[in-house]
Amino acid sequence: MSWDEIARREKAKQDRAAKRAQEEAERIESEKHRARWMAEMQAKRDEEERQRWLPKSLRVVNRGLLDVLIHCSHRRAKNWVAIVAVDPVMPGGLSRVFFDRARAKGPAKYIVPERLEVGNVLEFGADYVQGTGKVEPNRVFAMVTLVTADHIEVKPYKTYEEALDHKFLRVG
Repeated sequence: MSWDEIARREKAKQDRAAKRAQEEAERIESEKHRARWMAEMQAKRDEEERQRWLPKSLRVVNRGLLDVLIHCSHRRAKNWVAIVAVDPVMPGGLSRVFFDRARAKGPAKYIVPERLEVGNVLEFGADYVQGTGKVEPNRVFAMVTLVTADHIEVKPYKTYEEALDHKFLRVG
């Protein structure tokens, strides 16, 4: 083997090592970019989740509720708003007084009952029913903190128990 052959092989070996190092650097940079992107997306989801559970003001016009916390617009969806209370003999241990649906064309979705008062717990339901009949429940419970003629302020909770705990903590 000549010195030229040895030099050529050594040069090829160095070129392959440089190429591998460059590819490794690009892979690491790509992983860093992906990690930054994933962190940004997680922060965005966390902020959306945090915003979801902040107190909300729901608009009311002529006793018609214009805003709801959740809604599913699919034709197989079942949407409702109800005042809930503990009742061991009812299904799920809760009795419900459902808001009437607004029948007239317009922005109002439900008619606010006159007996709605501060301290009531509302259930907002937007269940999706699959073609097979399986129900995908989507519920938000909310404690009513203020009722006026033009808006209702509520504090959303993930479960009825959380809202009930808050109710008793507020009263006490």
